Amino acid sequence: MESFMVAACDLDKTLYPPAGPEQGTQLKANITGMNAFESMGGFVFPVTGNNLLMAQKKFMDPEDETRMLRDLRTVPGIYTNGGLVLGPNGKEIEKHALGRLILQGRTDGLDFVTAMLIFFDDASLKASVLQNVGMLLLAPEYIGGYDASYSNVDGYAASQRVSARKMSREDIIAARGDILLILLLFPPISEEKDARQAKEEYDSVIHPQQLQILEEMKVYGLMNCMYADGKSEGLGEGIKVTPMKDPWPEIDINVAGVDKGKALARFLQNSQVLEYLGQRSIDPSSQVAVFGDAPNDVPMFMAVAGVQPGLRVVMPHADDKILNELSNTKAEVADVLQMICKAKRDLAQIRGTG
Repeated sequence: MESFMVAACDLDKTLYPPAGPEQGTQLKANITGMNAFESMGGFVFPVTGNNLLMAQKKFMDPEDETRMLRDLRTVPGIYTNGGLVLGPNGKEIEKHALGRLILQGRTDGLDFVTAMLIFFDDASLKASVLQNVGMLLLAPEYIGGYDASYSNVDGYAASQRVSARKMSREDIIAARGDILLILLLFPPISEEKDARQAKEEYDSVIHPQQLQILEEMKVYGLMNCMYADGKSEGLGEGIKVTPMKDPWPEIDINVAGVDKGKALARFLQNSQVLEYLGQRSIDPSSQVAVFGDAPNDVPMFMAVAGVQPGLRVVMPHADDKILNELSNTKAEVADVLQMICKAKRDLAQIRGTG
């Protein structure tokens, strides 16, 4: 345990605990664990589907929301599932906008974001599989909802303690070069339902609808796209789609090759990040701990640069089958970080007495 020095943390319902009576207490414990880990030479950073605006809310003092626990614009981190990667001093390392993708097999050069608007404006789909589904767009510093498909947008924004912009078709097309992640938002599961009931509703009602939408997107040719200049920049062609239950029933859409695992691998090989960490290289099998609770965390639990991280911590509430199978520890963030700190202290004591 004492060798771990990098803690890559999902935010929603991981480093930032689920809503409920214990949220404040657990958040304080997580922050205390983070500070203890970093005081012993470790580094905790977000690997999240949040954009900067949303992520920064999770790093405000819960007792004084005007005080930052950390200014995310000055330290390395991974956002929008890898769509935006920042290095030291907030320097942009990677940015992968969906608006740069062009649909293939067409002669009009239609970009993916505009094609999604056409898809959402289809009257027959609006009356069927897209009924009560909203379209949310994440740029680095703001979130926006398509004004013609605005279902669930304000509810989602409120859950993140931010406000959403209402954006027209023209607004979205003009901003397509900054859109890093599109969320298709489904109606929320009632908070009155327990974990078992919530999972049953998702499995029986929401997930089948998510799969139907993905099938319709294939019919529209939305899966078949690539960069306009034909360069993939080391990424895959097309888009990456991830159906989610938590923190909100949604479908996440990124550029293909942009996921938490691939982004984390490139991040830990970046010379500026390595210099920041004071390391020549990072061995995921002995130095990297990953923390998560949802399907978009699966890629970093599977492999980072072809190597599975040595410590794969799933949250106690997580019910994603694949994530649970890939994990080797189930615990709160605070408990694991304090356990690593204890191992480091014990080793230091042994060396000191030796």
